[in-house]
Amino acid sequence: MFYSASTRIFYDVDGDGKKYGEHSPDAAFTHEGADYPSVIIETSFSQKRKDLPKLAEDYILGSLENISVIIGFDIDYCGTKEATISVWRPERGFHEDNTEFFRVKTVVDAEPFRNSVKPYIGVSPEV
Repeated sequence: MFYSASTRIFYDVDGDGKKYGEHSPDAAFTHEGADYPSVIIETSFSQKRKDLPKLAEDYILGSLENISVIIGFDIDYCGTKEATISVWRPERGFHEDNTEFFRVKTVVDAEPFRNSVKPYIGVSPEV
């Protein structure tokens, strides 16, 4: 696995005809020869906030589960100085009627790791 810095990711149309467009993550880690990175890192600053859950969905669903994990940092550098981390992964399973589903699962949801009082306040083991 190697660090591929900020790269451009292009998606084909998925089986439902949905287009995921093109994205340029802040950082990515890729296995040699892979079509998509395995790990994506996105950073959102409060002044120019990104919709991190939507980006995670685009990355994972657009890559047809080839991207294994999205790590998102949301940092407020002007006010409270709070910073949070979120993690998303693909999830595959079956409904009660045995039809398969494929979706994005939020593993960690905006868990604070920094605030205006303490620069490090701890992060759960899931992270």
